[in-house]
Amino acid sequence: MSTEIFDGYFNTQIKTWMYSGIENTMKKNSLHLCSLALSSYTEIVGGLVTGNLREEGNSRANYEAFLPYLGEYYVNLNNRIVNSYKETLGNLHKAVRSKLVHEFSLKGSYIIVITELADENKYGIELIENKTESGFSHLQLNFYVREYYRDFKKGVEKYYNELKDWRNDNQILGNFLNATVNR
Repeated sequence: MSTEIFDGYFNTQIKTWMYSGIENTMKKNSLHLCSLALSSYTEIVGGLVTGNLREEGNSRANYEAFLPYLGEYYVNLNNRIVNSYKETLGNLHKAVRSKLVHEFSLKGSYIIVITELADENKYGIELIENKTESGFSHLQLNFYVREYYRDFKKGVEKYYNELKDWRNDNQILGNFLNATVNR
């Protein structure tokens, strides 16, 4: 099997449609729309990873399947939320993607920022815990659009390279085909 099927899908669906949509919303400073698109696209590309893009009920699993491609930081952030803040935030998917989709905001106190250039020392999502003298803890979830977009594009490229080398992992090919080919 040649890489034409991958190239076509990635060049059209991801690099043309997804990337141009994100870049256009960044140009217009559409903070919520851009963070919503990035979060939803994380779930969509995760659906390629799992092979469950078309099946309902897999949004969290698909979202979390793409986190390793974004980087270990995002996996650790999700684990931190699940292990320490499950009662208030649930998990990264629930705190970010689900809140943006269903309520057009992030979970709890938050900011969404688009800067001129991505800061190489910053990740796309951060969780800040501010403790007061009385012991009260206030959580703030910040979404940095350019930094997340940078990490997203690197993650897509990492996944794409693994997919092109499918002979080392037949499952990655099977999942991609299951997610993209009509049944």
